[in-house]
Amino acid sequence: SSKELRDLTNTLDKQKILFDQFQLHLKDRPHILVPLEPTFLSFDLAHFRAAIQYLNVKVLISYRKKEFDDAVKYLQKAVFLIQKLENRKGSLIDQLVVLACKGMTYHRINWILRHKNQSFKNITELEKILESLQSPLDLWDDTVKYEMFFSLKMFELTPVDLGPELMDETLKEFNEEVSKISDKDLTAEGVTRKELKDFAEDAKELSRMSNIHELMFKEYLGGSIAFLLDLKVHPLKEYKNLEKHLRKREKLTNQHLKQLVISPIYWTILRKIAEKENHRQAILLILAIRKYQLKYKRAPKNFKDMIAGAVLSEIPKDMWTGKNLKVNIKQR
Repeated sequence: SSKELRDLTNTLDKQKILFDQFQLHLKDRPHILVPLEPTFLSFDLAHFRAAIQYLNVKVLISYRKKEFDDAVKYLQKAVFLIQKLENRKGSLIDQLVVLACKGMTYHRINWILRHKNQSFKNITELEKILESLQSPLDLWDDTVKYEMFFSLKMFELTPVDLGPELMDETLKEFNEEVSKISDKDLTAEGVTRKELKDFAEDAKELSRMSNIHELMFKEYLGGSIAFLLDLKVHPLKEYKNLEKHLRKREKLTNQHLKQLVISPIYWTILRKIAEKENHRQAILLILAIRKYQLKYKRAPKNFKDMIAGAVLSEIPKDMWTGKNLKVNIKQR
C-alpha cells in the first residue's frame, strides 16, 4: 500500500547514513576486507551484505514508484559492489557472501519480472545486468589458495589448544553424572546413554592426540585440491574427487575429529555455485521469453521458436545435472 511504501522509504532514509559510511570505508581501502584481521573481516562483511540489502530495497521502492531508470541504477550499484568483492581474491567466506548477495539480486529481478509490465528496453537492461553477473569459476582457484595460506597462518599464530588431557577420573565423574539422568530426560533430549559414553571416550582420545595439527591440515589440503579438480568438471554433480576424499572422512570414528575437519563445506559450495548460476540462467530465459512476447505479440511455443526469433542463442544447461535447464514457458 501507499502507507507501507512511505514507511519503508522513511526507514531506508534513516539507514542511508550507514550506507554512506560503508561507501567511504570502501574508498579508503585497496580491498574491501583486510586479511589476518578477523574483527575487520566480520565488520566489513556485515556492512557489505547490509549495503546490498539496502540497494535491493531501493530497487523495490523505485520500481513501485514507476521510476524504472532509478531501479536499474540501484541494481547496477549492487552489481558493482558484488563484483568488487568477487574479484578481491579473498577467503571462502567472501565468496559465500558473494553467492548470497547474488541470490538477493536475482530474487529482486525476479520480483520485477512478476509484474510483466516492462518495455523491450527495460528487459534488455535487466539482461545486461544478469549477463555481467556470470559466475567466474576460475576465481575459486585464487580463493582456495588464499584460504589455504590464511588457514596455515592462523594455525601458526593460534595453534589448536584442546586443553589438558582428559584423565580417567574426569571420565568417571562424567559417567556418574550421566547415570543420574533419567531415561525420560534422555529420550526428551533425543540422546542415548551409549552415545554419551562414546562422546566421552572420543573426547578422551582427542585430548591425547599429538598430531592433530598435521591431520587437520592434511585433510583440509586434500579437500581443497579435490574441490578445485571437481570445479573444472561439468556437470558439477560428477564430484568424483571430492566424493573419494569424503569417503576417507567417513572412516573417522571419532565424532569430535569429524567436526574439526572442514572439507565437507566444499560439497555445499559446489551445490550453491550450481544453484545460483541456474537461478541466473533461468531468469535470463524468462527475459528471453518476455522479449519474444514483446517482439512477436505472442508466446513462444518452445526453445526452438526463441532461437529462431533471435532472442535466445542456445538453451542453457543445468550446471548441476548437465541437462537442458527446465523452465515452464506457458507460465512465463
